[in-house]
Amino acid sequence: MEALVQKVTRKSKVNEIFKEYPETLRVFLRYNIPACCPLDTLEAEAEKRGIDADELLKEIHHIIGET
Repeated sequence: MEALVQKVTRKSKVNEIFKEYPETLRVFLRYNIPACCPLDTLEAEAEKRGIDADELLKEIHHIIGET
């Protein structure tokens, strides 16, 4: 049975991104974003840290091969 893979967006939850794409851990570590944040979206974590959410998303898309 195939897993449903959803496109990663600013509204994706960090822990769901990490669960589906463990290779994104290096991006989260670089920005001190805990990969286990169950309720926080990528956008919320970026905002908390003063990171441009679009740049963060771009890095994640590059790692997982999404455009």
